[in-house]
Amino acid sequence: MDPGVDQPPIKRSVENKFFYTKKRSEFGRPYEFECDEPKLLLSLEPDPTQVENYIPQDPVDQGVQYSKQFSLHEVNTFRAEYESHCIYHEEGGWPKDISHQDTEQIIRYKRKVEKDETYIQTVMHLSHPMEHCIHQNNAINIYEHYFADVDPSIIVEDLSSRTLNVFRDQQKVKRPIQNLSWSPDGGTRIAGSYCNLEFQTPVVFACESYVWDVDNPNKPYLVLKGPACVCSVEYNPKDISLSN
Repeated sequence: MDPGVDQPPIKRSVENKFFYTKKRSEFGRPYEFECDEPKLLLSLEPDPTQVENYIPQDPVDQGVQYSKQFSLHEVNTFRAEYESHCIYHEEGGWPKDISHQDTEQIIRYKRKVEKDETYIQTVMHLSHPMEHCIHQNNAINIYEHYFADVDPSIIVEDLSSRTLNVFRDQQKVKRPIQNLSWSPDGGTRIAGSYCNLEFQTPVVFACESYVWDVDNPNKPYLVLKGPACVCSVEYNPKDISLSN
């Protein structure tokens, strides 16, 4: 730096810092505020030169509307016009060179169409919507008497039931029957499985199941024993001596 040359003044920034110290034991204590006299920190005097820029406005009117704006518009759409036409269809769908009154021409034309490769596909495509319409038309009312004027050919007699035999369990503790199976030789024998399906029942049941003769309810015809209670027993549909 040349001392003989005038140098611009060097601006130095002055930082205002304030260090506030506090003991660790005083952390967390509530603050206590005290009243103090007001202090003047800054005072700005009015500038007389700014008075020329001041333009007084008296009076001043300004409208304020604090609400939503709504609009109404009416439109009249075009009205749809409909017309009704009647068509009388007696016989159609035939080419111009084929007369529907000539049976031989109709038969020859049908054979020609049936030989076409797309004939079967077209029929299958049209059969599904036709079947749907047929099922809708076949809906009937179950409460309507369709054959009220027809005399019934079957006479319903008064039915009744009575007890013929009682087959009792041979065990002292009563056990529920889970399944019954009739023999395929006309129902002369009946097999029953006795098992209690209640989970964790405290009563111990016997594991025997029986095959009864319909004509002898006093003693079982056969006793089925197993390591556990039988839930289901079924006769073989072909062999009476075999069971599952």
